Amino acid sequence: MSTDRTVRWINTFTALMAVTAVSSIQALSNHSAALRPSGWWMVLVIAVAFGLAERTVFHFEFRREAISASISEVPLVLALVYLPPDRKSTRLNSSH
Repeated sequence: MSTDRTVRWINTFTALMAVTAVSSIQALSNHSAALRPSGWWMVLVIAVAFGLAERTVFHFEFRREAISASISEVPLVLALVYLPPDRKSTRLNSSH
């Protein structure tokens, strides 16, 4: 791929992700419950999962460049699915 084509692809992909994020926020903004409700213990499970995910870092070397990545997105997605939004912020947003 040429440099211009790569930049165009990255910009298109970034714009698509932004549109998806904004539309998801608009569609889910009125919900005050978790997608899959769980008990209080899920907070502890997700906190431990974040700790383990941040300790687990993958290091790659590719063409004399080092790349590091963690898997912290996994507990984040679990938190978004299983934990409800904060009640205080829900009340503040609904009063406007």
